[in-house]
Amino acid sequence: MTARATRHPWGSIRVRTVTASVIVSAAFYVLAGGALLWQLQSSLLGSLDSSLGGLTQTLAASLQAGRTPGALPAPLSEASFYQVVDASGRVLFSSASVEGQDPVSRFSPAGATTQFWTLPTSPLGAGDRLRVSARQVTLHDTLATLYVGETLGPADQSMRDVRDVLLVSSPLLLLGVALLTWFLVGRSLAPVEAIRDHVERISLEDLHERIPDSRTNDEIARLATTMNDMLRRLDDAHQRQRSLISDASHELKSPLAAAYTELEVGLAHPEITRWPESARDVLGDLARMRAIIDDLLLLARHDEARYSSPVIDVDVGALARLEAGYVGRLTQATILVEQSGPLLVRANHDELSRAIRNVLENAAQHALSHVDVSLEVVGHDVEVRVDDDGPGIAPVDRERVFDRFTRLDVARSRSSGGSGLGLAIVRAIVEHAGGAVWFTGEAPGAHCVIRLPLSTAHTTSSATPTPG
Repeated sequence: MTARATRHPWGSIRVRTVTASVIVSAAFYVLAGGALLWQLQSSLLGSLDSSLGGLTQTLAASLQAGRTPGALPAPLSEASFYQVVDASGRVLFSSASVEGQDPVSRFSPAGATTQFWTLPTSPLGAGDRLRVSARQVTLHDTLATLYVGETLGPADQSMRDVRDVLLVSSPLLLLGVALLTWFLVGRSLAPVEAIRDHVERISLEDLHERIPDSRTNDEIARLATTMNDMLRRLDDAHQRQRSLISDASHELKSPLAAAYTELEVGLAHPEITRWPESARDVLGDLARMRAIIDDLLLLARHDEARYSSPVIDVDVGALARLEAGYVGRLTQATILVEQSGPLLVRANHDELSRAIRNVLENAAQHALSHVDVSLEVVGHDVEVRVDDDGPGIAPVDRERVFDRFTRLDVARSRSSGGSGLGLAIVRAIVEHAGGAVWFTGEAPGAHCVIRLPLSTAHTTSSATPTPG
């Protein structure tokens, strides 16, 4: 039963992206609109203050020069006025538009400075706000305050016009952002959906299929490349699994058939069957089956990414000498190990012993007379080299021999060639220990090289000076 993905509470990526775009655009629009209105208001007030300040300075100079009210300059416009108020709050004179009205303010700035401020209402009766400037003047040795004002009606109307334009245009702008984002995201995700649909149609029997190349150097192309690499790995793993099952079945079938035949013949002719000999033959076949199964289990454990085995510092030189003595007693070949000092590596003792034994057995099986084993330190690694004087391995087969159930032409006989898992086990063990194994060199003979990283204990002991 196929597991269904949990649905996101905000819907698809397309919906979430459109929602986020609209929210961000709205926030930006509000900030930008507020900044525009503030800048516009500052500009309008600055321009008005400049005009009011100029008129205030001109009127103050005229008053202090002793000119009569009739000789004073006219206000800026019909929406502006001026008043002169003494310290007691009496209006001395004013422009015609505010004649007879109370003082616009009682505030009097100190010194010869001009102050600006805004009043909520205008004495002109228009209901608009008022921008006022004030300056202290001296009339006939009497201090008075000159007020010059102008309504903010035109400025406020400009502000309202801009605000209305922003309010009307904001829904249209956000709608445009939503539609554009919807279209662009949909177009961007279309190749992803095509890849998903293509991969969904691929079954276990169609792992050889690949996603078409988009021929673009972007994220979609890299996604397609990654998916194709994954399909290739799955296809390779599937093919190896099928080959392993087929080869394992074939390997187990022979000893099983031999044991079955032995027992069947014995039961059919019990009077002539030598049961002790027959039992030994059956036990031999069962032992072969058990060995194959144990090898497959070991390889299966190493195939697990989470597999871990206890590791210790192992003297690979001593281990090579020990295994050489064991294999030498079982074969006709002479195995010589070049003597060396302790060479420590971090590995599982039993597994590394198994790997070296497999290499030595393989070399002894194909050697004509002798096998040479040498060990040396190469950089931060220890290199174990096993050379035999046999027919050797062709360069095209030097990598293939590490595949499972692989036998070369000279080793096709199961009685002499083993199950074909020995070198596969060697590679699995060595790579799990952080090393590498390969065949190298020219004929005659096969030349196997195992390289393992030296233990830090070995490095430390090597760097410690010997007491003199």
